[in-house]
Amino acid sequence: IALAPATATVTMQPTAVPTTTTDTTTAAPFVPTPGMDDNVSPQPFSMGPLVGHTTHNSVTMWTYHSNYQDDVVELVLYDEYGQVVHLALITQSPAYNHAYKTTIGNLLPDTEYQYGMHMQGKRLARGRFRTAPMNMPVASGGEGTQFDYILASCMNWRQYKDQRVWKAVLDNNYGKYPSFSLLVGDTVYLQEGVDVTEQDGVLFDRVWFRNQEQRSEPNFSNFVAHVPTYATWNDHEYGRNNANKYQKGKQNSRRAFESLWANPSYGNGTDGVYYSYYWGDVHYIVTDDHWYRDDATGNRLGAQQTEWLRQELISSTGTFKIIVIGSDIMERNWESDLINIGKIVTDNNIEGVLFNSGDVHRNEFKAMEHEGIWPYKVMQITSSGIARVWRRPYAHIKVDTTVSDPTITAHFYGATSPNKVTTWRNDPNLRCTSLGEIGSDRDGEHSCTETIR
Repeated sequence: IALAPATATVTMQPTAVPTTTTDTTTAAPFVPTPGMDDNVSPQPFSMGPLVGHTTHNSVTMWTYHSNYQDDVVELVLYDEYGQVVHLALITQSPAYNHAYKTTIGNLLPDTEYQYGMHMQGKRLARGRFRTAPMNMPVASGGEGTQFDYILASCMNWRQYKDQRVWKAVLDNNYGKYPSFSLLVGDTVYLQEGVDVTEQDGVLFDRVWFRNQEQRSEPNFSNFVAHVPTYATWNDHEYGRNNANKYQKGKQNSRRAFESLWANPSYGNGTDGVYYSYYWGDVHYIVTDDHWYRDDATGNRLGAQQTEWLRQELISSTGTFKIIVIGSDIMERNWESDLINIGKIVTDNNIEGVLFNSGDVHRNEFKAMEHEGIWPYKVMQITSSGIARVWRRPYAHIKVDTTVSDPTITAHFYGATSPNKVTTWRNDPNLRCTSLGEIGSDRDGEHSCTETIR
């Protein structure tokens, strides 16, 4: 499947390899901060830890403890040999509702680290992560990269309190954690009349409570402690069903979202939650399809975010540019954004643009012509319903830009039964585009595989 206009080039700016100073102190035993009482055993974290935005030389870590307002979290980072390479003392941030959030730099590219989080001299949590590779496209003389990630959305803890699907993600990948995960909306479901009211709109404390429910699920909690996780929202953590720019209390939604996740940034600093990041030489442009959503015009992204998106695409050095949106970019009666982005792509001869989305409670692959709007087929990989519908679908996406014809391969997984204890299936030999018209074979769509070139 071709993903380029007639002529296009990819360029990049040289990036310096970071230097790292390694502390060769042995990892054990950990020495508590002087004055700590070893007889006191603090309770586990209320939420977290969560590994957030990760670059080739840094990582952002997040956690939250509701019972200790003034205590310091000691974050210890180890290399593969068990040597301490970083020790950080993290204090709560009032700006993030007293969550603990910190960014650690001077790490090595494409390198695995383990960590422990301590409070009052006791280790409360441990985990691991791998830094991103360098941005070195083959087209610019680099080596490219290979990595994988999980695409998922729609998690309703009240409906699925047992989310062993997150363990199945590992089991179906030979026990290995993916490079990162991308949660494309409805990471919780606010309840109308309880969490979102007619009088006040979105209630901050209720948003926080719903996230505590979801993050108390042990399989999900373990997953985000070991996998760099990025998120955007859809309507159900933003406000009411299909909420638009007039959602009352949306500043509470935004403040909660910024406090609960460790994304690289959040909109323009006051409005929206959009952002972008690179993983190797692949550019992820994560949009917000509700803050500016206008039912009257059929536009979701708004003029300001669309201009930001234009600048991201024009300046991108990514071999692929993946635009992430909470809902279907080709949704009927909402074509305005598709037309606007198509014009940007066409006018600037930008190759390698495709979409990742959620919302629709199923796995789905689309490759559709939009003549006069786009210079090549519009490609969209959708996965939605991981803790919302009985198939509990997700997509395991593998990227290879080391070859002359780079590829993105989506492996769709769906549960084989509605039972709590079940298996998840993917058929690597069943092409999604061989199934006929979209929707004609939902079973096949939940287990097929498709490669984009």
